[in-house]
Amino acid sequence: MLDEGTGESVSVSGSTSANDTVNGATLTITDDDVAPGDIGLTLSSSAVAESASATTITVTAALGGSTRFTTDKAITVAVGASGDSGYEGTDYGTVSDFTITLSAGSGSVTGTFSIDPTQDALDEGTGESVSVSGSTSANDTVNGATLTITDDDATPGDIGLTLSSSAVSGERVGYHDNGDCGSRGQHAGSRRTRR
Repeated sequence: MLDEGTGESVSVSGSTSANDTVNGATLTITDDDVAPGDIGLTLSSSAVAESASATTITVTAALGGSTRFTTDKAITVAVGASGDSGYEGTDYGTVSDFTITLSAGSGSVTGTFSIDPTQDALDEGTGESVSVSGSTSANDTVNGATLTITDDDATPGDIGLTLSSSAVSGERVGYHDNGDCGSRGQHAGSRRTRR
């Protein structure tokens, strides 16, 4: 089933042997198909390990529903977005935008890209997200997908405090006791007695 918009026109013309003027007519075959559904992107793998070398991912663009476009549809695929927790150029190598073309009458098309994760010693919890999005010149709705770079680093250990010196001698240390100042150290202050 193809989405033919307002329909398909068929010209009806006529002629005579005397070349009289014959005004033709147009017959329209009205389309009864609904518009194609949204384009959805899916990935051959939803996750790649941080320790992995460059990995090829297949992205599939598929139309929802049974209606198809009557013309080729070019879909620009972008890997990475500003709101991702995985940063292009830092957490993985730069991936250039690329185009896959959904042929007229076709329901799906595939393309590939390579992602090269960066190994580090940072605890990134459940991993870092990388968006895979799509767009067309006609602003069709393209639902994207998410790739996760899984973290392989252990949770950091306890935080330990150290001092520049572990002991102090010969110092007077002031203190307050019920509002009265005294001192402790080499020369202890006198204790108040009840009269």
